[in-house]
Amino acid sequence: VSAAGTDVTLNLGLGLQASYATAPHNVSLWVKDNEGHDSGWVQTGTWSVATNPPTVVSGTPTSSSTTPQTFTFTGRDPDGYADIYLMYFLVNSSTNPAMCYGFYNRATNGLYLYNDAFTVLNGPLTPGSAGTLQNSQCVVYGSTSSLVSAAGTDVTLNLGLALQAAYAAAPHNVSLWVKDNEGHDSGWVPTGTWNMH
Repeated sequence: VSAAGTDVTLNLGLGLQASYATAPHNVSLWVKDNEGHDSGWVQTGTWSVATNPPTVVSGTPTSSSTTPQTFTFTGRDPDGYADIYLMYFLVNSSTNPAMCYGFYNRATNGLYLYNDAFTVLNGPLTPGSAGTLQNSQCVVYGSTSSLVSAAGTDVTLNLGLALQAAYAAAPHNVSLWVKDNEGHDSGWVPTGTWNMH
């Protein structure tokens, strides 16, 4: 801040909240003096936040016929790995409405799995720990899951999964969805198939 002669100059640090940052905005200033005179609102500029959505880099193996299986998923955010909020995983088939559906929370280093009805979230399970999460479709293993790296723009995660017996009867698609702290996301990206037959 500086105040000299006729002018006051103010540096004002602002940040837009996630949902409000999705549209362009006008920036305006109103100056009022001690006698009650004022300038009215004067537009000083515009503010448009560039959207740098995260992307799915890869998921391996791209084809699996064994269970349990450790999948390696990599998500990327142009704003840096710390901007990655969640990495959702999905194992589903075109013939069965049930899903193996959960996510990894990067900030808390926790794995979560939804129940069969998607009404209860099981977890957290720390990658590398001895526990499991499960529903009727799959099991998430802490012992074979690990955060491989979080550096630069990328987060790479090993996810240990197994299909439950009845759910393994059909071929399945494996997909990943990466979401950042501002609410931008990659959408579902197919990374491979999982066929036990």
